[in-house]
Amino acid sequence: MTFKISKGFPPDEEWPIAEVLEEADGGVNAPAIVRIEGVERRLVIYDRTGKVAWDYPFGAFVEALHQAELSLADYSS
Repeated sequence: MTFKISKGFPPDEEWPIAEVLEEADGGVNAPAIVRIEGVERRLVIYDRTGKVAWDYPFGAFVEALHQAELSLADYSS
């Protein structure tokens, strides 16, 4: 699996978005985007049907991932 980023300019958005594209098994899936909402960056994650499943403040989500990684530091191989 490989992740790539594609910048887009949807007509219904005021600002550009960054799509997170997953390339796996010969296909491409777009499971998430990063978008601008006012002064905040948002992480929008889609379900398998393409509907918004979660919408988080980007910085808070990245910090939570970092904390999750740190909590496993004692289990590194």
